[in-house]
Amino acid sequence: MNILFTNAGRRTYLIEFALELCHIYNDLNIFVSDCDSTVPSFSLDKNIISIKTPKVINNENNYFSILKKEIIENKIDLLIPLSDLDLGILAIHRNELIDLKCFPIVSNKKFIDSCMDKKKFYEFCHREKLMTPELIDKKSINEANLPIVRKNILGSGSNDLKFIKYIEEINFEKSNCVIYQKLIVGSEYHIDILNDLQGNYISHCVKEKVLMRSGETDKAFVVHNKLLDKFAFKISKATKHVGNLDCDIIVDEKKDIYCIDFNPRFGGGYPITHLSGMNYIKTIIDLYLGRKISLPKIPDKIFVSKGISVHKVNS
Repeated sequence: MNILFTNAGRRTYLIEFALELCHIYNDLNIFVSDCDSTVPSFSLDKNIISIKTPKVINNENNYFSILKKEIIENKIDLLIPLSDLDLGILAIHRNELIDLKCFPIVSNKKFIDSCMDKKKFYEFCHREKLMTPELIDKKSINEANLPIVRKNILGSGSNDLKFIKYIEEINFEKSNCVIYQKLIVGSEYHIDILNDLQGNYISHCVKEKVLMRSGETDKAFVVHNKLLDKFAFKISKATKHVGNLDCDIIVDEKKDIYCIDFNPRFGGGYPITHLSGMNYIKTIIDLYLGRKISLPKIPDKIFVSKGISVHKVNS
């Protein structure tokens, strides 16, 4: 069985988790792709097969053409994207990949777009009756509704996110590219929600955030929270996503739950889920193979702090 992780970059922990499965699946081969041949995921292990692809941004059709060629030549069975970059183009060609006997762990294009576009995300949540911070029109901003949050409409990884306390901080020249939202104060949580290959709920893991770094969960506790357990199932049913959904949530003092961000892929908080006993990568492989899945009913309560690893790149 051949698995390809696309745009793997620095996400070495996910590749390490996959490599650990090689002793379970005797015929498992791990492929990793990226546009940069010096990324650490390429040099993690001698058994990794690396594939250099073009950049995705402003080059999607060429990217997919090269990727498709590599998928055919290497007989890739399962494709798992690790970045926002190629989710859209993979969603467009999802059925084409399936026809090539390569199953992409990607949701439908409409849902992918609703996660990548902050306005569409707001509309999706409103439609599905999931609370999310209200949008504030720039003409309505005044001292009374400050502080607020400014986000890039197509932002990723908290890029250019800013908390605005004063009217003078608002950059009206960029108002077509940004949105303003009500600031929600409360406890921040990260939830990984795993659906099967048809978009049906399987499992979830709730983590209370302690520290964020570059838009990713850096330190967190795994918690058992009945309120968020129920909410995770609601998200799963509303999204019908495929594979893992990385969710950022805030619970305010009234116990109201606000959806802040969904990433329809394995995200930066997944290592905590994995170490809690919830091996979603193995589960996806078993689902693909038609095997019986085996996951704990609840994750272990643990605390995880992410570190930095260093890898020698062969020149």
